Amino acid sequence: MQQVASHVLIKDTRMPKYAGFWSRALSIVVDSIIFLILGLLFSVAASYISYYLAIVVEVFLLILFSSYEILMVGIYGQTIGKWVAGIKVIPINDTEITIRHGLLRYSVDLTTSTFMTISTITAMLAIDPLAFNDSGFWDQQALIVHHTPKWYVIIKNISLAWAISELLVLLFNKKKRALHDFIAGTVVIHVRRKI
Repeated sequence: MQQVASHVLIKDTRMPKYAGFWSRALSIVVDSIIFLILGLLFSVAASYISYYLAIVVEVFLLILFSSYEILMVGIYGQTIGKWVAGIKVIPINDTEITIRHGLLRYSVDLTTSTFMTISTITAMLAIDPLAFNDSGFWDQQALIVHHTPKWYVIIKNISLAWAISELLVLLFNKKKRALHDFIAGTVVIHVRRKI
C-alpha cells in the first residue's frame, strides 16, 4: 500500500526541464532578427524623411523593444523567440508571472540600452541636419559612428560584461538561471508550444 502511494506521489511531482544555453540562444536569435528587421525599416524610412524624425525614431525603437520584452514576458512568460524555442519564463515561487517580473528581468538591459540610445542621439545632435539629410542611410550611420561620444565604449563594455556574466551564471547552476532570473525571481523552463 505504501509503495503505491509513493509511486503516485513521484508520478504527480514531475520536475520541469530547465532551459539551458541553446534554447535561450535560439530565442535570442529569433527576437534579434525581429528587432533588426523592424529597426532597419523604421530607421531607413525615418532617415530618408527627416533628420529630426530619425532622432525621434531612436527613442521610439528603445520604447518599442523594451516594451516588447517587458510586456511579453510579464503577461505571457514568452516573447516570440521564446515561443519558437519552446521555452517560458515562470516565477520561481509558483505564483503568476507579472509585469514586475518582466521589468526586473530586463532592468539591466534597459539601463544599458537607454544609455546607448542617449549616445546615438548625442551623436546625431552633433551632426549638421543638412549634411545628415543629404547623405544616404549608410553614410548617415558612418556620421553617427564618427560623432559617437567616447563614453559609449564604457557602456558597450558594461553591456558585454553583463552578457558574459549572464552566460557564466547560467552554465553553472542547477536550474540554469541567469543573473536576470535571480534579480526577478524567475526560471526558464521548456514547454510544449500551443499552436
